Amino acid sequence: MLVIALQSAKRYYRAAFPEMARVFKSAIIGGIAALAMGVLAFAVAPLWAVVSDVYLAPAGTILEVLGNFAPFEKLTDWLVPEGGPAAGVLVIVASALLSWTIVFGTLHIMWSSLKRRRPKTRVG
Repeated sequence: MLVIALQSAKRYYRAAFPEMARVFKSAIIGGIAALAMGVLAFAVAPLWAVVSDVYLAPAGTILEVLGNFAPFEKLTDWLVPEGGPAAGVLVIVASALLSWTIVFGTLHIMWSSLKRRRPKTRVG
């Protein structure tokens, strides 16, 4: 019964909001790309320290927004109750991941929009 309800809800939301599937797909792809970039940045950090600094640089703008967001503070206190440097690192890395997710997700939406508009041509 639950499966039928979920399938009908999925059909309804796809019909009502046709672009939301593309937005969610772009958000997921952006998150995967941001996570991969973060892993790569910290993997090569011993060789080039600038790479990890560039990855963490956009976190400052997101921190200003998330710093005043009460549920984010409660989540941080719940995950790291004693606070200190561990909580700071968690907030900085989460902010960097969020900012790069937004960047890569936006790039994916733009790329997919251009790909949709391009006429399909045959070679040969």
